[in-house]
Amino acid sequence: MVLDPAPPRARPERIWTYVTDDKHPYTVYDYTPNPARAGDGPVNFMKEFNGYLTS
Repeated sequence: MVLDPAPPRARPERIWTYVTDDKHPYTVYDYTPNPARAGDGPVNFMKEFNGYLTS
């Protein structure tokens, strides 16, 4: 949730976290203002990724 001074005071936005493996120790945070839980943020962020994903 993101706090907002105007009503309704909070918006359901998302921060997505991407973590790599031990050989490449990186963590990336991606903010999306999309309130839907459809996963549009990760789909757009990873659109050019070529490899394996785990959840």
